[in-house]
Amino acid sequence: MKIEIGESLIYSWLRHIRHCQIVQTNWKASKRWGLQEQSVLEKVMLSTEKHFRSEYDYHIYKGNKNLSQLLQQAELDVVGVNLDAVGTHYFAIDVAFHESGLNYGSRKETVERVIKKILRSAMCLYGYFGSRSGELVFASPKISPTLLADLEKPLEDVNNILRENGFEFTAGIIANQDFDKQIMSSVLSIASDVADTTELFLRSLQLTKMFENAAKPPVLPTDGSKPVHSDTPAVQPHKEYVLHGAPCSSAQMHNALVNATRANRTLYYADGRADKTMVWDTANYSVSSSLSSNLNSGPLRDWEKKGIVRIKIEVE
Repeated sequence: MKIEIGESLIYSWLRHIRHCQIVQTNWKASKRWGLQEQSVLEKVMLSTEKHFRSEYDYHIYKGNKNLSQLLQQAELDVVGVNLDAVGTHYFAIDVAFHESGLNYGSRKETVERVIKKILRSAMCLYGYFGSRSGELVFASPKISPTLLADLEKPLEDVNNILRENGFEFTAGIIANQDFDKQIMSSVLSIASDVADTTELFLRSLQLTKMFENAAKPPVLPTDGSKPVHSDTPAVQPHKEYVLHGAPCSSAQMHNALVNATRANRTLYYADGRADKTMVWDTANYSVSSSLSSNLNSGPLRDWEKKGIVRIKIEVE
């Protein structure tokens, strides 16, 4: 059985952070299962194919002749089910770990693949689980700002079309700093409490921790001075976004900055200092702007030399 480290991470995230009692990786439908409300799903497939072809020239179902073929070929990376006093909550997660950044070919092809995965997850949850609601997530630790911008409007269309067809699914993307903050860091925080040998991401992490206190090899200088030990690698400053007093994602902050004229920036340093006097004039910030690039080339320039460890962006 093929095991992907990203899927194992999401498996642990759903179990321990999202409290799913039932989690399965590489979920596939059985040909012996009946499909509920097939006519409703055919309508969704037809309307989304037509919408994305006319609005963006996207062919999201190319290679799939009909609904049956589309769903039988589906393999959802991780499916989770949370049972609580309120009811049953479903999660369908697709995760992609591409070291150089998310890439399924061209930018257009990549957007088509992501949108198809999210819509197909919604159809599977309704057709095989009978649920009209749930969280549909595409997760990736690295997606370029330009590709995120390309995905923003089509993803909004997906949510609107699903609502128009009577569904209550929420579709979203967790990427880059949000991936680290919401998924990676959350799972790392509970790693020492888990002793399940089936959770390979956590087991591999526990293995590396066994050698954390081992002596590091010395850094050999070129000027003839004594070798020195360097145990602390450089870590990119953490980016925190606050919109109207509440934490938000980088995508939400990007949208807010497009419509705002100013934002407050606070820099935090390794020695405990905080510089709260910075006001960011965002009058020229547009939809095509990159939030990450603006920060990296502006207040975070030479962050390592300055000792910056965190930046907070706030829009009132």
